Amino acid sequence: MQLLVTTVWPIGTGLPYRWHIDGSSGSERVNLLSMINTLPANARLIADAEYVGYRLWSQVIQSKRTFLFRVGANITLVKNLEKHPSQKGVVYYWPAGRMNKCDPPTLLRLIQINKGDQAIYLVTNELEMTDDQAAELYKLRWGLEVFFVR
Repeated sequence: MQLLVTTVWPIGTGLPYRWHIDGSSGSERVNLLSMINTLPANARLIADAEYVGYRLWSQVIQSKRTFLFRVGANITLVKNLEKHPSQKGVVYYWPAGRMNKCDPPTLLRLIQINKGDQAIYLVTNELEMTDDQAAELYKLRWGLEVFFVR
């Protein structure tokens, strides 16, 4: 029997804070959404590229929480919808299906972290987050990966 465990793990504690157990065909995004309102009001979610999408990002923002998620080539971001001259890296996520429904675009900051000759792309709804802050936070996220290997 295989199970999917979606875990919220505060960086640096070594302890799971919340978790949701589902069948192996479950969805980590749906599981996270089911836990979102049980998290502290100032929670910042940091996750890998599985945690993408308009619904998830919109609900995190609506809950007054923040996120820093890795994104890949499967996500199309739009630049220059509005002018934000003082904010570096401002982009919008606005999938065609949401655009056609007249849903608003999601305002984000795109951050590129270079690791050797490889680039990692992160998005956050914290527009003032620096590249260095994002790099450090994303690096700390690996503690969770190591937690489950033990």
